[in-house]
Amino acid sequence: MSKKILESEASLLGIRLSEPLEFEPAMAVYVELPEMGVIRVHGEESEKFLQAQLINDVSGLSAGEAHITGYCNHQGRMIGIYWLLRRESDWLMVCHAELIATTLEAIRKYILRTKVTFTDGSQDYGVMGFSPSKPSPDADALPANSCWWSAGENRHLGVVERANLPTAAHALGSTRQRISGAGDNF
Repeated sequence: MSKKILESEASLLGIRLSEPLEFEPAMAVYVELPEMGVIRVHGEESEKFLQAQLINDVSGLSAGEAHITGYCNHQGRMIGIYWLLRRESDWLMVCHAELIATTLEAIRKYILRTKVTFTDGSQDYGVMGFSPSKPSPDADALPANSCWWSAGENRHLGVVERANLPTAAHALGSTRQRISGAGDNF
C-alpha cells in the first residue's frame, strides 16, 4: 500500500510539491534540498550573541539538538525562520538559501566587538530531508559530523558535509526521489 506525502507534510521538509508524492511505507525516502542553505556561526561568544539576537532560548540546546527559531530586525519584523542546530564547536542555522544574504547583512551590523563569526556554509554543507521506514537513521552508519533531527512525525532533516552526501544516502539505505515543483528538480 502506497502512502502519499501531501503539500502540508512536504513543507516540513522545505519542499514544494506540484502533486502528491507516492511511495511505499517500507521504503525510506530521502531528498537533497538544494534550495536550503546553511549559515555557520562560530566563536567563543557565539552562544551569548545568538541568545541576544534570536527569538528563542538557545542556551538550553545541547550539542546535536536543534529547534526552530527566528530572527527579527530592530523594529521587530521577522527576517527569517531557521532551524538552529548546536554542534560541539559551532552552530548551524538552516534556512531557505534566499534568506542567507539578507540574514548575514542584517546580523553583521550587531557583531561589533563580539567574538563571533557568521559565514555562508552552503558550499560546505548540504541539507537532506529523510522519511525513514524505521524510526531514525542508524547514527553509526552516518558520516562523522552529520547532524539529524526530527522535523515532524516520521520526518527528519540533516546537515551533511557536501563531500559526504553520497555516504549519508547510502547509510540511510534509502531510495532517492526526484521531486519537481520547486523550480529545480532534485
